[in-house]
Amino acid sequence: MLQIVKHIKKSPLGGKGVLLGGLFLVATAVYYMVNPEGVWWFPKCGLYQLTGLKCPICGLQRAFHQFLHGNILAAIRYNYFIPVTVIYWAVVLIITRKNLTRYFYFYCLLAFIWLIVRNIVRL
Repeated sequence: MLQIVKHIKKSPLGGKGVLLGGLFLVATAVYYMVNPEGVWWFPKCGLYQLTGLKCPICGLQRAFHQFLHGNILAAIRYNYFIPVTVIYWAVVLIITRKNLTRYFYFYCLLAFIWLIVRNIVRL
């Protein structure tokens, strides 16, 4: 047990990494047990509430819930940009781990294009 505590203190995030990991697990459990579509207290998209336009990540909470239940196709139907995001970042992280800034800017451009396309086509 003492070695685990020493390892946590040496890690770059220290105890914060354990806290963040625990919060992620709790959030994942909540998303597994509660469908965001059926409750009022899950956060709603501000852009959609104000303008009626879907942002690039609209549907992500519902997709995550479906993904946790093994409904991959249903998850993708909530937001078609999810597979693009996963594949893009997987390839970027495999190719390079340095200077991610330019890849981030390109991803932002892709997300902006998706914002326009999904609202024109109504996806």
